[in-house]
Amino acid sequence: MDSLESRIVGSVRDVMMRPTAPARRERAKEIFGDVISEYNMRKRGLKPEQSINLVCLIGGGVFDVYSVAAKDDFIEIVGKSGEHLHIITAPIEQVAFDIIISKTTTAEPPREIGFGAIAKEHQKAEQATA
Repeated sequence: MDSLESRIVGSVRDVMMRPTAPARRERAKEIFGDVISEYNMRKRGLKPEQSINLVCLIGGGVFDVYSVAAKDDFIEIVGKSGEHLHIITAPIEQVAFDIIISKTTTAEPPREIGFGAIAKEHQKAEQATA
């Protein structure tokens, strides 16, 4: 019973019966998707005298979020702090988002933020440097 053949057959049967690994979740897209959904919901409910802003906190720095790209567990954020443009790539666990609703200080409408905003920001940057 304890022959080499029976041990091989038993281990092959165990390998074949193992469940497949679950599909990998794209955590960065999932988390930022939740953040942008909350931002858009809050933006729709703004009173005329209110404004909204989305900032992220990474490595002790605070950045206005302009566009986002996400893959697996990493997120790339194009943001601004003062006059500086930042392109930050970090694991999603190292990024915190903050939605700020305050009294309106400018007549500009709220920024469009999200995955689709990347192309618009690139076009603006190209026009500014041309």
